[in-house]
Amino acid sequence: MKELVRSVYLNLTRKCWSIAQSNAPVKHAARIIAKDVWFHVNEKGRLRTVRQQKKYVHAYVKFKSCDDLLELVYTKPWLCEHAQRDNLDHMIQVTYNPFKNGFFYRKDTGEEVLGASVAYFTEDNKVFVHKPKYGERNAYENAKL
Repeated sequence: MKELVRSVYLNLTRKCWSIAQSNAPVKHAARIIAKDVWFHVNEKGRLRTVRQQKKYVHAYVKFKSCDDLLELVYTKPWLCEHAQRDNLDHMIQVTYNPFKNGFFYRKDTGEEVLGASVAYFTEDNKVFVHKPKYGERNAYENAKL
């Protein structure tokens, strides 16, 4: 079965998370779980955002999934024990601010996060990860492609 690369981004217009495939939204959800994610920032889009002081979609959380597994990665947080609301304090919050950094980072330390084994996107627009991945960005992104 073909693996598809999908992206999750915060949809400011709909005030929810959007799941995109080939740069087009295919689903919208209040909560999402994605496995084996990597974080991506389009630097050209980020610089445009900073220059114009207007928010444009340019930062994504990417993941691969099979056609028939899409239902496993959105709106069903009970599928992953790490995504239970009670366990969020055992996960690491990751955030992104185009005016502060050109990458996703740990909210508590500011350290760049490249990816994670599991990402949980909450109803209140926060991202928590389990087993974050650190290291050299180029090597990590090339391995994911």
